[in-house]
Amino acid sequence: MSANMLSVSVGITERQAQRILTKLKAEGEIIRHGANKNGYWEIIEIKIPNSVSEIKKVKQRLAF
Repeated sequence: MSANMLSVSVGITERQAQRILTKLKAEGEIIRHGANKNGYWEIIEIKIPNSVSEIKKVKQRLAF
C-alpha cells in the first residue's frame, strides 16, 4: 500500500501519511520489504488502544 492509497483509505493527506510512515519506521514499528513499486510494509508490533484516552495518545504521537 502506498502513502497515497493509505491517505485515501484513511481520509488524510498524502503528506500526513508520509509523515506517519516515516515516524513508524524510525520507531521500528514497521519495516519495508522489497522495492518501492512492488514491496510491502510489515508491522512489527501492533498495540490496539482499549480506551478513548489511549486513542488520543496514539493520535498525538502520530500527529493527526
